[in-house]
Amino acid sequence: MCGPVTAGLIIGGIATAASVGFGVVSAVQSSNQAAAQNRLAINAQRAQADAAFRQQQFSQQQAQLQQQNTADQRRLQLQQQLRQQNQALKSQQQQTELSRQQSNAQLIQTFQQQKSTVINQRAQILAQNEIDRLAFQQSKEEAQEQIKLNNQGTSRAFIAEQAKLNEVRKKALFEQQNILAKAIGTKGSILASGQSGQSIGLLVADVDRQAGFAEAQELATLDSARDQAVIALDTAYLQNESANNQAISSINYNPPNPYLPKPPEAPQLVGLGISNPYI
Repeated sequence: MCGPVTAGLIIGGIATAASVGFGVVSAVQSSNQAAAQNRLAINAQRAQADAAFRQQQFSQQQAQLQQQNTADQRRLQLQQQLRQQNQALKSQQQQTELSRQQSNAQLIQTFQQQKSTVINQRAQILAQNEIDRLAFQQSKEEAQEQIKLNNQGTSRAFIAEQAKLNEVRKKALFEQQNILAKAIGTKGSILASGQSGQSIGLLVADVDRQAGFAEAQELATLDSARDQAVIALDTAYLQNESANNQAISSINYNPPNPYLPKPPEAPQLVGLGISNPYI
């Protein structure tokens, strides 16, 4: 058992201990509150820093997105421009190709027309040359035949004139013989009459004179016939020459080898690397 003093000490000790304990508890609580406030402040700073960091990241992301959108828009614009340029280039190439095809078609059409024209011209020239050659040959043969007939006619005329002249010669010869025979007979009669003297000589001389006249007349007739024959032969010769010249002048022109137009040169088609089927 404890006495009152001891009990008081104990109680005092307990009170002191309680007081001390309360102070400690209060100090601990204050410390905890301060620590809590510090933690709140730190957490607030962290939250603020995190918010600022996230805001910065968001701003950076927005800036990157804006840059990406700008780049995408620029790329789309460039792609659109490129498509437009390609479309314009394709349209220009198509127009150029169409123009080239039209030009080549026109060149080919002109070449075909020129070629057809030259072919027709050559055919017409050759046909006309053949006609002219046949006409020349025919007229030449006709002229040769006519000259042959003319020469034959002239020969017959020569023969006829020669026959007429020979006939006149024969007649003159017969007449000369008759004149001579008549003269001889007349002289014989005169001499046989028995006449003499100068009268007989005169009679005989007259007979010779009459015979000479008759013979001269026959010779003149023969000369005239000969002259007429010469004139007729000259006339026949001149007529034959004139007829032959007319026959020769009727011969058509002898055509030489004709000049044939050359075919047109193959057209040079428009366009590089184009195979030209006309070369």
